[in-house]
Amino acid sequence: MACNAILSHTKHTDEIVQLSLQESYCLPILTYGVTAVSLNVSQYNELNACWNSVYRRLFGFHKREISEKSY
Repeated sequence: MACNAILSHTKHTDEIVQLSLQESYCLPILTYGVTAVSLNVSQYNELNACWNSVYRRLFGFHKREISEKSY
């Protein structure tokens, strides 16, 4: 929710300023309890995907869908 709030209130702000706000306020929220628990690979990947979505939204990238090639 914090990431979305920053994005919605800073629509006309420079991307670098938005990134700085995200790293200052949202990243600590996402990583607050990580040192106290043991994450499995799936949980770590989910946390990583969450933070990657911030970058995608800030810089206008879209998640690529990888389709299986049939041989």
